[in-house]
Amino acid sequence: MSSLITPHLLCPGRGCPSAVFPHVGEDDGDKLLPGEASSAHSGDVDDARRWLETYDELCRLKQKILTDLESQKVRVPPEGDAEVKDDESMLRAEYERLLGRREFWHAEFEARQHR
Repeated sequence: MSSLITPHLLCPGRGCPSAVFPHVGEDDGDKLLPGEASSAHSGDVDDARRWLETYDELCRLKQKILTDLESQKVRVPPEGDAEVKDDESMLRAEYERLLGRREFWHAEFEARQHR
């Protein structure tokens, strides 16, 4: 079954199966949520649906935080600009990571539906 899981979706840009090694490269954006690694190889369409919905909601939340930051950052005095930029950079990186996980689970959900 692991042959159905595209390595670049498990670990974008590196080709390593982070679903198999959930603690490898966590600092590189490969962090998985608890229980996610076992679901990646379960073949169960309901598992894929659950993770797709989870990451979809997390992406919405992160997007809302970024939108709020954008509208509120004008209130921060110039002395705080660097801090706001750091926060925005970190949040965007996290959002991109979540989008990658959502993409993976979307592909898994589609593949599992057609088995």
